[in-house]
Formats: sequence, structure tokens, C-alpha cells
Amino acid sequence: MKILHQNQREGSLKIMPETEDDLWYLAQIIMENDYLEALTFRRVESRSDAIRPESAEKRPVILGIRVKSTEFKEFGNVLRVTGIIEKGDVGLGSFHTINIEPGKDFLLKKDVWHEGIIKLLDEAKNAKRIDIFFVSIDDQSAVMAVLTPRGLKQIAEVHAHISGKFIEVRDDKAKTEFYAEILKILLANTQPNTVIAILGPGFWKEDFFGYIKENAKQIAERCTLLSASNAGLAGINEVLRKDINLRGLNEAKVKIETAYVEQFFAEIARNGNVVYGIPEVQRAIEMGAGATLLICDRLLRKAELSTLLKNAGATRCKIVVISTAHDAGKRFMAIGGIGLFLRYKIHEV
Repeated sequence: MKILHQNQREGSLKIMPETEDDLWYLAQIIMENDYLEALTFRRVESRSDAIRPESAEKRPVILGIRVKSTEFKEFGNVLRVTGIIEKGDVGLGSFHTINIEPGKDFLLKKDVWHEGIIKLLDEAKNAKRIDIFFVSIDDQSAVMAVLTPRGLKQIAEVHAHISGKFIEVRDDKAKTEFYAEILKILLANTQPNTVIAILGPGFWKEDFFGYIKENAKQIAERCTLLSASNAGLAGINEVLRKDINLRGLNEAKVKIETAYVEQFFAEIARNGNVVYGIPEVQRAIEMGAGATLLICDRLLRKAELSTLLKNAGATRCKIVVISTAHDAGKRFMAIGGIGLFLRYKIHEV
């Protein structure tokens, strides 16, 4: 994501998203009552169109809207922002939807840019692409997924139509077709520098890796076998919770957030230096006891947390925004979505 222009006095930024991941970040950053201005398309009627309004054509216009809602279409590579038109030559006071896409710049103005939003914006500007392709396989199916800033994105699932212990049958036609379909998807969705992680219970990962060495030697050296007691997305999430040596993984946003959440739950289990829940966290921050604040992305939209986030920044408390799109984020959201690592133990009053 690029910041093309910044006006601190007006509280506005001109932003250029570059990737689908940037659109996900913007879906968290753009909130109700923000002002957004961009080039868009709207039906503009001429005098002749008044007779047949359905014939009016859509034309490019620059409109400014007061945001009411956002909708991120993950597979459509577009962020839809709907609001009431406040600026422009047409439709003042009516609703309009602006599509934000990679390569399309727009102006965003907020009354308050609180610490959580600034944190997300910095992450988006400095985000590194972590190129890891997961294959989670067992005797039932193979799930393939990649890491994104918002969590795991499933690419495909291939089902095995095999009976019996086919692992022992090297020339089994059904097994070969199963492996061939996985390899086809793998090759179509990876680049020469992609790290390929193969995991799952039993010997299925080793057997599939043997198929790769026989049929796609060019990618075999980029494959790493990982232990997991589960297959599917559950197996990949299990791997993300482990301390493993896989190129690029420890720099991935999902891995970092998962580590924070796991550490937080471990502190809860041993009655350590953490508190969670809005009242408890607010009190601790006001006391200056906050070391690191964990907050789920969904809570950033709560206006009542703006002061809490501002106070956290003022007391040099580190802020970590946790995505609720991945497994660890969902678990953290289940206990309220906000928690604080403390500098020192505080006692109930």
C-alpha cells in the first residue's frame, strides 16, 4: 500500500492499494462516518434520458461520500464502500457505492486516527509477502492453503477416492490420480521461490513427497515435511502454533499473532501478569501498567475504545492488532477480543 499524500491538519490521506491484502487492511481501516472521495461511475441523466431513464449511461465522476458500510469481496479483489454523497455534481444526499481496487487511489478523511488504525496502516505499508504454500494431506483428502495477513486462505481441497491401505500400493491408479491432481494445483499456484510445506498424520506426507521427487524434481528441494496430528486446515493451524524452522514463517503476521495469543492463554492458565476484558484493560492502562495490548480487528470499530487506544499509545504500551480471520484470533475473540500483558502485577480493588 502506498500513501500518496498526507494532510495532518485535515486528517486526510490519499491512499493507493496495490494488492488484495491491502484491500483487507482497508476494510478494517475505513469505518462508518469516515469521508471517502474517489473516481467512480454513476448513472447521469440528460434531458433525453428523462423520458427513458433506463437508457441513462454510467459516466466517470469524482464523488465524496460519508461512509455507512464496507464489504470486502475476497475473491472479487474489490472493496465496496457505501455511503451518502456529500460532494459531487450528481446525486447529493443519495446513496452510492464506490469500488476500491488495487491501483485505484482515493482520499480518506477521519475525525480521529486512533492508535489501532495507525498500527494497521503501518502494517499495510510495510507488509512483506510471505510465500509459503501448505499441503495438508491424509488418506481422505488434501487441503492446500497460503498465508495472507488476514490468515489462511484455502486454495483447493482434493478428495481421495481410494479404498483400503493404498499407501502400500505404489501403482494404485486411484492414488496416482489423487497425487497428480494435488501436484497440478500446487504447480499452478506457486512460484520458483515459494516454500512448500507438506504435513499431515501418518506416512501420507512422505509418500506424496516421494511422488513429487519422481514427477516434479524441480520443486522437491523447496519442500519441507512437517509433523502434524491433524490434516486439513486444523493441521496447518497446529503447525502455526509450533516453534518450527521454516523460511519466512516467523515473519508472517499470522504466526506472530498466533504466538502472542498462545502466550496470553499460557499466562492466564498460570494466573500471570495479564488482564482481559474492556473494564480491566482500561483500568490497567490508566494505571500505566500496560506493556503490550492485544486487540481484535473487530473491536477497532468501537468508538468507545478510541480513548483506551489513545491512552495506550500515550503510555508507550505496544499495540498488536489480532486478525479474527485465523484460528488464534477466533479463540482470542471468544474471551472478549482485548487483553493486556502487564508490566507488573496489579491487585483487585
